[in-house]
Amino acid sequence: ERIIRYLSDRHSVNINAATFQYFPASDGAQFLARVFLIEPSAVEQHSRAKGTSKRLPNLSPEELARHAQESGVEELYEYALQSFEPCLKKQTTRSSMRFTGRLGGSTKAVVNLLPLPRDSSRTKGLKYQLYKHRFGTLAGLNEEGAEALMPACRKDWAYVQNDPDWAGYEGFMRAREEIDRLANALTRST
Repeated sequence: ERIIRYLSDRHSVNINAATFQYFPASDGAQFLARVFLIEPSAVEQHSRAKGTSKRLPNLSPEELARHAQESGVEELYEYALQSFEPCLKKQTTRSSMRFTGRLGGSTKAVVNLLPLPRDSSRTKGLKYQLYKHRFGTLAGLNEEGAEALMPACRKDWAYVQNDPDWAGYEGFMRAREEIDRLANALTRST
């Protein structure tokens, strides 16, 4: 009983126990009584309310916009959204706005914008991560052509080491022209 209550109360596990008792009546009737350790509706409500996932939910577009404003990069962030949206699909994550494209029959991340104050600032610019191989493929550019379009403030970056499909650059976008170069290359190819 103690373990069941602990799992239900502390970890919102949808768990319960039932005991059954048999009662014969003097007239020959038989009764079976069932008693739950925890009221079933309470178990269901508790597990639904608290959830079983420890993972934080994705930020909403409004929350990301608010973070961009707090970081002092609101104008660049909004401009980047408008620029990438016609050629890539956007979706939120727990810390970024991700832009994806269709590559090899599946949808893959191409550009991430990270407007949170821990990443971006008015002085540094709007932080981005870009998958170089994916970008080049979508834009129809070789590696040198894709690299020539990248913002000046960048360094090598990889989400997964030793896999070119998961490698690229991260850095800061500081001007609309840097966003335009990337978005225009993608728009021309689509």
